[in-house]
Amino acid sequence: AGAGAGAGADADADADADADVVVGTGAAASSAAAGDDGASTPSAHLISFGSYALNCHSPDADIDVLCIAPQHCTRADFFGTGPGSLHARLVADPSVAELLAVPEAYTPVLKFRMRGVSIDMLFACMPAHKVLPSPPEAILRDQHLKGLDDCTIRSLNGARVTRTLLTLVPDPDRFRTALRATKAWARARGVYSNVLGYLGGINWAILVAFICQRYPSAVPSTLLSRFFRVYHQWQWPAPILLKSIHEEHPEGMFCQVWNPKVYPRDRAHLMPIITPSYPEMNSSYNVGEPQLRSLREEIARGVELTFAIEQGKAVWSELFIGHNFFAQYQHYIQVDVSAHDAAAHRAWFGWCESRLRQLVLCLDQPPSVQAHPHAEFFEWTATRGSKERRPRSAVAATPEGGGVIGTSFYVALSFAPGVRQADLTASISDWVYRMNMWDRRQPGMDLSINHVRAKNLPAYCVGAGSRKKMKGGGARVPEAKAVRLKAAARSLTPPPLRERTPKDTNAGEEAATPTTKAPTPPPPPVAVAATIMAANPIAPPLSPPRNAASSQPGPVPVKATATAAEAPALSLGTTAPTSGAGVPTEPAPNEKPGSRPRSWADIAAGSAAAAAALKAQESPLKRSRIRSSSDSD
Repeated sequence: AGAGAGAGADADADADADADVVVGTGAAASSAAAGDDGASTPSAHLISFGSYALNCHSPDADIDVLCIAPQHCTRADFFGTGPGSLHARLVADPSVAELLAVPEAYTPVLKFRMRGVSIDMLFACMPAHKVLPSPPEAILRDQHLKGLDDCTIRSLNGARVTRTLLTLVPDPDRFRTALRATKAWARARGVYSNVLGYLGGINWAILVAFICQRYPSAVPSTLLSRFFRVYHQWQWPAPILLKSIHEEHPEGMFCQVWNPKVYPRDRAHLMPIITPSYPEMNSSYNVGEPQLRSLREEIARGVELTFAIEQGKAVWSELFIGHNFFAQYQHYIQVDVSAHDAAAHRAWFGWCESRLRQLVLCLDQPPSVQAHPHAEFFEWTATRGSKERRPRSAVAATPEGGGVIGTSFYVALSFAPGVRQADLTASISDWVYRMNMWDRRQPGMDLSINHVRAKNLPAYCVGAGSRKKMKGGGARVPEAKAVRLKAAARSLTPPPLRERTPKDTNAGEEAATPTTKAPTPPPPPVAVAATIMAANPIAPPLSPPRNAASSQPGPVPVKATATAAEAPALSLGTTAPTSGAGVPTEPAPNEKPGSRPRSWADIAAGSAAAAAALKAQESPLKRSRIRSSSDSD
C-alpha cells in the first residue's frame, strides 16, 4: 500500500491507471487455504477513487483507496485486531501514524497516515472469487455485484462512480479544470464537507459533470459561470441525474435504487444528487435545511460575482475570497471535543464528528432560530488546569507534563426579528444523550457546548491580527460573561442517583449567580437567557420535571444556569426548576377543583349558558366567512 501511494503520488496519468496496484496477501496460511486449480497466489487489488483518481486533488488532500480481496479474506481480517489482520500490521509499521479503524460506520473505513500522506481505505470482499480477475477495473463491472451485501456494495460504489463519471463528460480536461475551481471556491466559502451536511468531493464532481453535459463545448471559465446560474435557478428537490436511473434490475441482482415514489425516506431528501452507476444512490443524503440554506446563499453570491466579472467590474480572485463567518454574526455555539492523548482524541472526535450534522439540525429546530454551520475545525492544545489554548499542528504531540488535545467546531445563530429570548434546551438534550451513550468512551474524553458572543471568540479562529495575542502564540479564551460552569463529569461510571434536596437547589442557584456585573452595552438585536451545559456520561432529562419537590429521584445535574439583565446569553441546557418558581401543579387525584361537588342543576345551567353564547356568536361568524370569501374572490 505504501509503494502504491508513493508511486501514485508521482503519476498524473488518466484516472483509469492512477494508483491501481496489486499486492499479495502476505499470509501463507491464507494463501495455502485458497490454493485452487493451480492458480497463482491470491492477491488483493488496490484501486484509487475520488478526487485523486479524477486527478483534481489538492496537495494536502487524502487518497481514497478501495481494497478488493478474494473470498478467503473477510472484513474481520481487515478491521480486526488479531495478529494476522491488516489493522495489526499497520500498527506495527513505523511509517504508519494516526491509525483509526471505523468498522461500524455506514461505509466502514480504515483511516491512517503513511509517510505523511492521509489515506482512507475501504474494503470489499468478493465471495464468488477465489482469485480476482485482471485487470483490476474488471471487478467493478455490474455482473460482479451478485451476492454482495449492502455494505460491500457501498464500498464498491465510490470506485464505480469515479470510472463512470469520466465516461459521461464530453471533455475530461475541461471538466477537471472546472472541478478544481469549484472545489477551491467551496473550501474558501466554508461549504465543503460531506460529514457536516454540506457537499463532498463526489457531490461537487457530479454537479460539475452535469454542467459539462449541458454545455459540451464551453471552456472552463464559462462552465464555472453557468454552474452558479443553473443551480441558482434549480428547483430543489428536483434530482441531478447524469443518466437515467435503472427501471429494471440487472439479471440476478436486486439492489435498492433511489426512488422517491417508492421509498418515503428518499422522498425526504432535500438536495438529491444521484450517482450514475448501478445501484443509483443519493450521494447528498446528509444535506439538511441549514446546509441547503447556506449553499443557496453562496451560490447566489457566485451568480452576482460572475455577472460582475463578465462586465469587467470584478476579477476572478474575488470569487475565492474566504468567508467572513466570524464577523457576520453575533451569537455562536462552540463545540469542544477534547481528550488527554492523541489516540483517545482521534477516536472520540471521530465519533462526535460523524454526528455534528445532527446537532446542527437540532439547533435549527426552533422556528425563530436559524443555524449556520461552518465547515472548518480548529485544533488546539492546552495545559491541564489552564484556560490558555494554543493552535495545534497536524503532528503536534501532547503537551509536556500532561495536557488536553481538543478540536473546536462553530455554529452561528441568527434570530427572527423581535425575538428577545431563545431556549435550546429541548433541541440539544437528545443529541447530548446519544453522545454519552458511546460504549467506547473513556475517562478524559470530554465534550462541551458553549454559547459565545462574537466579541469573545478566541483568536485562533478569528484570525491573526484581529485579536491581541497572548505570550507564546496562543490566545486566552474568555468565558461567556455572567456564566459559571460546574466541573463536568469525566468518567463513564455514573454517580449514584439520589433525591434532589433544597440544599442542592440553593447550591445550584449560588453557582449560577454572576460574580461580576458586566458593563451595560447597547440593546442587542437578540437578548436571551444564558446556560452552558457540558456533556457527561449521565443522560440529561429530555424535559424538566414538573415539580421540583417531587419525591422521584433523578440524575444529578452537571450544568449551570445564569441570567444577566445587561448582557444575556443563550440557553443550552436543562435545569430542574426550583420550588416556587412558577411551575404549575396539578391537584391530587382525590381533590375536587371546587369547594363543593357540582350538581345536575349546575351542569344543566352551564350547558344552557354555553348554548346561548354559541347562538349569539353564530351570526357574526357567518358574516365573517362571507366577507373572507368575497375578499378572496
